[in-house]
Amino acid sequence: MRLGATAFGGPAMLPVVRTMVVERKAWMDEAAFRSGVALCQAVPGATVMQVASYVGLRLRGTPGMLAGFFGFTLPAFLSITVLSAMYWKNHELPAVMAAFIGLKAVTVALMVSGLLDFGQRYLRMGMDWVIGAGVCGLTLLGTHPIVPVLAAAAAGVVVYRDGDAAPTSQPGSAVGATARTNAPGTQGTLGALRGVLAGLAGVAVALAVLAALRPDLFALAVSMLRTDLVAFGGALAALPVMRHEVVHLRGWMSDAAFLDGVAIGQVTPGPIILTAAFIGWQVDGPVGSMVAGLAIFTPSLFFMLGAERLVSRIEHSRIYRRAVRATLAGFTGLLGYLAISVAQALPSTPLPAVIGVAAFAALRAGVDVLYVVGVGALVSWLLG
Repeated sequence: MRLGATAFGGPAMLPVVRTMVVERKAWMDEAAFRSGVALCQAVPGATVMQVASYVGLRLRGTPGMLAGFFGFTLPAFLSITVLSAMYWKNHELPAVMAAFIGLKAVTVALMVSGLLDFGQRYLRMGMDWVIGAGVCGLTLLGTHPIVPVLAAAAAGVVVYRDGDAAPTSQPGSAVGATARTNAPGTQGTLGALRGVLAGLAGVAVALAVLAALRPDLFALAVSMLRTDLVAFGGALAALPVMRHEVVHLRGWMSDAAFLDGVAIGQVTPGPIILTAAFIGWQVDGPVGSMVAGLAIFTPSLFFMLGAERLVSRIEHSRIYRRAVRATLAGFTGLLGYLAISVAQALPSTPLPAVIGVAAFAALRAGVDVLYVVGVGALVSWLLG
């Protein structure tokens, strides 16, 4: 909870987590932690949240995983839920609208900066660019984002060669490293399988109850589950799918409101994918926030339960590595689509353009994102 309350900056929090886990608490050694980071980057979900869950899994099995997950995400969930309630009650006030113009501009700058980071990491050859551009183009034409990403994965199996599909790493990861199946505190294979099946049965029952009693909350849960299923490459990669589900498929809010929610997700601690709680509040207040907040992480937790053994078995598969390489290139294209789309939702006045350009320059110069967001909102409010 202490880490979760100050978890700003996404993957930039990994060194802080490492200091606590490896040096202060001595819960695991350096090699085990680096293996865990690599494992968490190989499955969908917000990387830092997954690492917190992985530490608990290593220490105390499934109960430890849940303790790590809820401890880390609770401060962020409470923060974004309170801000969501304030936003939906006051968002039409002139002062709030003026401040959010700046927040939207900074959010677009963050997305463009994230797009450049993804491009540098995952667009390393001509075919990567072709796949990324294809996914971006198909999504701009109105295709559900999941469809071109799946098509990209299938194409990658065919077009890539073994040397092309070498695993990529993110800062702080150990390339090719995986957690060992004999790690202390982990469950046996049969026990883990039983736990996964029991959990899936529980989720199925919960969805059936929602479908019977509250179809709106059922639709919310399904949308968030689908979003998290494809969150490879970190939480930012899930935003295009979330936007399509929320704005175009369900019509729960406008593009402008969704962008405000992303901005709130950025100024609160924890993964930006917790924008789901903002969406849930619009659907049904605090109950909607809880449903969305749980659903957006449920697939990630199930992947974590099974990934420690599964990834170690399939990571050397040529088909798996080619598909993952193409998927990450495809998500780069999705981020391009998202940056284009949300930029169109900005007011057509000089102020957001100036703030956006200045915010982008500050981010690329290494200025802390909290300062960028705060100054952007303040300048917009003063000038507005």
